[in-house]
Amino acid sequence: MEQLKTTFEPLTKWLADEALKEKILKAEISERLDESPCALVTSRFGWTGNMERIVTSQTHAKSQDVQREYYLSQKKTLEINPRHPLIKELLKRVQSDPADGVAKNIATMMFRTATLRSGYILQDTVEFAKSVEELMRETLGIPFNEPVEEEPELEETEEEPEEVAGEEEDETDESDSTDQMRDEL
Repeated sequence: MEQLKTTFEPLTKWLADEALKEKILKAEISERLDESPCALVTSRFGWTGNMERIVTSQTHAKSQDVQREYYLSQKKTLEINPRHPLIKELLKRVQSDPADGVAKNIATMMFRTATLRSGYILQDTVEFAKSVEELMRETLGIPFNEPVEEEPELEETEEEPEEVAGEEEDETDESDSTDQMRDEL
Protein backbone atom coordinates (compact mmCIF):
# COMPACT_ATOMS: atom_id res chain seq x y z
CA MET A 1 0.00 0.00 0.00
CA GLU A 2 2.85 2.38 0.78
CA GLN A 3 4.29 1.80 -2.68
CA LEU A 4 0.92 2.72 -4.26
CA LYS A 5 0.74 5.89 -2.17
CA THR A 6 4.22 6.87 -3.35
CA THR A 7 3.45 6.03 -6.99
CA PHE A 8 0.17 7.96 -7.02
CA GLU A 9 1.33 10.86 -4.85
CA PRO A 10 1.72 13.22 -7.85
CA LEU A 11 -1.91 12.54 -8.79
CA THR A 12 -3.40 12.80 -5.28
CA LYS A 13 -1.44 16.00 -4.64
CA TRP A 14 -2.50 17.45 -8.02
CA LEU A 15 -6.16 16.59 -7.40
CA ALA A 16 -6.20 18.18 -3.94
CA ASP A 17 -4.01 21.21 -4.67
CA GLU A 18 -4.90 22.09 -8.25
CA ALA A 19 -7.68 20.33 -10.15
CA LEU A 20 -10.26 19.99 -7.37
CA LYS A 21 -8.90 22.25 -4.64
CA GLU A 22 -12.23 24.08 -4.24
CA LYS A 23 -14.22 20.85 -4.12
CA ILE A 24 -12.36 18.29 -1.99
CA LEU A 25 -10.51 18.25 1.31
CA LYS A 26 -7.94 15.72 0.11
CA ALA A 27 -7.40 12.83 -2.29
CA GLU A 28 -6.12 9.45 -1.20
CA ILE A 29 -5.67 5.88 -2.37
CA SER A 30 -8.66 3.65 -1.63
CA GLU A 31 -8.44 0.14 -0.25
CA ARG A 32 -12.15 -0.55 -0.73
CA LEU A 33 -12.95 0.46 -4.33
CA ASP A 34 -13.27 -2.38 -6.80
CA GLU A 35 -14.94 -1.25 -10.06
CA SER A 36 -15.35 2.52 -9.64
CA PRO A 37 -12.49 4.89 -10.43
CA CYS A 38 -13.22 7.04 -7.38
CA ALA A 39 -15.66 7.76 -4.57
CA LEU A 40 -16.43 10.61 -2.21
CA VAL A 41 -16.32 9.87 1.49
CA THR A 42 -17.09 12.08 4.42
CA SER A 43 -15.16 12.59 7.61
CA ARG A 44 -15.98 10.44 10.61
CA PHE A 45 -18.60 12.87 11.89
CA GLY A 46 -19.77 14.24 8.53
CA TRP A 47 -23.10 13.57 6.86
CA THR A 48 -23.57 10.86 4.26
CA GLY A 49 -25.23 11.65 0.96
CA ASN A 50 -28.50 10.18 2.20
CA MET A 51 -28.41 12.29 5.36
CA GLU A 52 -27.74 15.43 3.30
CA ARG A 53 -30.77 14.69 1.11
CA ILE A 54 -32.96 14.14 4.16
CA VAL A 55 -31.85 17.37 5.81
CA THR A 56 -32.25 19.49 2.68
CA SER A 57 -35.71 18.10 1.97
CA GLN A 58 -37.15 18.90 5.39
CA THR A 59 -39.85 21.51 4.97
CA HIS A 60 -39.75 22.78 8.54
CA ALA A 61 -35.99 23.19 8.76
CA LYS A 62 -34.63 26.65 9.44
CA SER A 63 -33.15 28.01 6.24
CA GLN A 64 -30.26 29.77 8.02
CA ASP A 65 -29.38 27.05 10.53
CA VAL A 66 -25.64 27.43 11.20
CA GLN A 67 -25.08 23.78 12.11
CA ARG A 68 -26.94 22.57 9.02
CA GLU A 69 -24.93 24.88 6.75
CA TYR A 70 -21.68 23.76 8.40
CA TYR A 71 -22.31 20.09 7.64
CA LEU A 72 -23.64 20.75 4.13
CA SER A 73 -20.60 22.80 3.18
CA GLN A 74 -17.97 20.37 4.45
CA LYS A 75 -15.51 19.18 1.83
CA LYS A 76 -15.22 15.45 1.28
CA THR A 77 -12.28 13.15 0.70
CA LEU A 78 -11.87 11.77 -2.81
CA GLU A 79 -10.73 8.16 -2.72
CA ILE A 80 -9.19 6.91 -5.96
CA ASN A 81 -8.84 3.33 -7.20
CA PRO A 82 -5.19 2.85 -8.26
CA ARG A 83 -6.09 -0.23 -10.31
CA HIS A 84 -8.65 1.57 -12.50
CA PRO A 85 -7.53 2.43 -16.06
CA LEU A 86 -8.92 5.99 -15.87
CA ILE A 87 -6.86 6.70 -12.77
CA LYS A 88 -3.74 5.19 -14.33
CA GLU A 89 -4.15 7.33 -17.45
CA LEU A 90 -4.81 10.43 -15.36
CA LEU A 91 -1.58 9.78 -13.45
CA LYS A 92 0.38 9.54 -16.72
CA ARG A 93 -1.10 12.82 -17.98
CA VAL A 94 -0.40 14.66 -14.73
CA GLN A 95 3.18 13.38 -14.61
CA SER A 96 3.85 14.51 -18.18
CA ASP A 97 2.02 17.88 -17.94
CA PRO A 98 0.35 19.10 -14.71
CA ALA A 99 -1.33 21.92 -16.69
CA ASP A 100 -3.06 19.46 -19.07
CA GLY A 101 -6.58 20.81 -19.69
CA VAL A 102 -7.95 17.39 -20.65
CA ALA A 103 -6.69 15.93 -17.36
CA LYS A 104 -8.42 18.70 -15.42
CA ASN A 105 -11.69 18.16 -17.32
CA ILE A 106 -11.52 14.41 -16.69
CA ALA A 107 -10.78 15.00 -12.99
CA THR A 108 -13.79 17.32 -12.73
CA MET A 109 -16.03 14.82 -14.53
CA MET A 110 -14.82 12.01 -12.26
CA PHE A 111 -15.52 14.17 -9.20
CA ARG A 112 -19.06 14.86 -10.39
CA THR A 113 -19.79 11.22 -11.15
CA ALA A 114 -18.31 10.23 -7.78
CA THR A 115 -20.61 12.79 -6.15
CA LEU A 116 -23.63 11.13 -7.76
CA ARG A 117 -22.43 7.57 -7.13
CA SER A 118 -21.75 8.35 -3.50
CA GLY A 119 -25.30 9.65 -3.06
CA TYR A 120 -24.52 13.34 -2.66
CA ILE A 121 -26.39 16.19 -4.30
CA LEU A 122 -24.66 17.61 -7.35
CA GLN A 123 -24.45 21.39 -6.95
CA ASP A 124 -23.72 22.42 -10.54
CA THR A 125 -26.14 20.36 -12.62
CA VAL A 126 -26.10 22.74 -15.60
CA GLU A 127 -22.30 22.57 -15.87
CA PHE A 128 -22.45 18.79 -15.50
CA ALA A 129 -24.96 18.50 -18.34
CA LYS A 130 -22.85 20.82 -20.48
CA SER A 131 -19.70 18.76 -19.91
CA VAL A 132 -21.54 15.52 -20.72
CA GLU A 133 -22.78 17.06 -23.99
CA GLU A 134 -19.25 18.21 -24.83
CA LEU A 135 -17.95 14.71 -24.13
CA MET A 136 -20.61 13.21 -26.41
CA ARG A 137 -19.78 15.71 -29.18
CA GLU A 138 -16.08 14.89 -28.86
CA THR A 139 -16.72 11.13 -28.90
CA LEU A 140 -18.97 11.37 -31.97
CA GLY A 141 -16.67 13.81 -33.78
CA ILE A 142 -19.18 16.67 -33.82
CA PRO A 143 -17.54 20.12 -33.65
CA PHE A 144 -18.27 22.07 -30.45
CA ASN A 145 -19.32 25.12 -32.41
CA GLU A 146 -21.73 23.30 -34.74
CA PRO A 147 -25.10 24.93 -34.07
CA VAL A 148 -28.41 23.22 -33.58
CA GLU A 149 -30.35 23.12 -36.85
CA GLU A 150 -33.21 25.59 -36.88
CA GLU A 151 -36.73 24.28 -37.15
CA PRO A 152 -38.19 24.85 -40.63
CA GLU A 153 -41.15 27.20 -40.80
CA LEU A 154 -44.35 25.48 -41.81
CA GLU A 155 -46.65 27.14 -44.30
CA GLU A 156 -49.89 28.15 -42.69
CA THR A 157 -52.98 26.99 -44.50
CA GLU A 158 -56.11 29.07 -44.41
CA GLU A 159 -58.41 26.09 -44.44
CA GLU A 160 -60.54 25.77 -41.38
CA PRO A 161 -60.92 22.37 -39.84
CA GLU A 162 -63.95 20.51 -41.05
CA GLU A 163 -66.76 20.12 -38.57
CA VAL A 164 -67.70 16.64 -37.67
CA ALA A 165 -71.20 15.84 -38.80
CA GLY A 166 -73.65 15.63 -35.94
CA GLU A 167 -71.39 17.49 -33.50
CA GLU A 168 -73.91 20.26 -32.88
CA GLU A 169 -76.71 17.77 -32.43
CA ASP A 170 -74.74 15.91 -29.73
CA GLU A 171 -74.29 19.13 -27.75
CA THR A 172 -78.00 19.91 -28.02
CA ASP A 173 -78.99 16.39 -27.05
CA GLU A 174 -76.67 16.54 -24.04
CA SER A 175 -78.13 19.83 -22.78
CA ASP A 176 -81.69 18.53 -23.37
CA SER A 177 -81.00 15.39 -21.35
CA THR A 178 -79.55 17.49 -18.50
CA ASP A 179 -82.68 19.68 -18.48
CA GLN A 180 -84.86 16.58 -18.55
CA MET A 181 -83.03 15.12 -15.51
CA ARG A 182 -83.55 18.35 -13.55
CA ASP A 183 -87.25 18.27 -14.31
CA GLU A 184 -87.52 14.70 -13.05
CA LEU A 185 -85.82 15.55 -9.76
